[in-house]
Amino acid sequence: MPGDHSHTESIGDCGLVYHVESPRAPFNPGYRVLYPTRFLFPYTALQRILTTERPELVGVSNKYTMPYLAGLLRTRRLTGIPFRPTTVGLSCWSDRVFYLTDEGDEKSLSLFWRGKYPGAVNRFISLMGLLKHRRIRSALRVALNEHQEFAR
Repeated sequence: MPGDHSHTESIGDCGLVYHVESPRAPFNPGYRVLYPTRFLFPYTALQRILTTERPELVGVSNKYTMPYLAGLLRTRRLTGIPFRPTTVGLSCWSDRVFYLTDEGDEKSLSLFWRGKYPGAVNRFISLMGLLKHRRIRSALRVALNEHQEFAR
């Protein structure tokens, strides 16, 4: 995940988020960009993460620079990465959210509403975007831990 400095963040017992120092986007200072210099060359931040973690699946949701990483991984053209993870490109939040049909099939939420999402859903997804902020995540962790202790 692009960030103002590089660090890792533990999420639960099994989750680990890598934050990679990245510059602000030129036309949107609220957004940071992982430019190809972060993954094209050996020993760069993303190559170190990929080599350490050796993921089976790499999901890419940045539509500006990261599809190039996915293409290089898929075709084994990224020097220094000796394995080939499955790569998935995501372009919209609705492509990442699924629902179960009455028949038990999983379908993309984008098929359910056919691109015309109710305003409440868009507001919810916007609020979920706040989770990228460390202080909000920290506050939620505190609240959830207090709730778990109360439930015992």
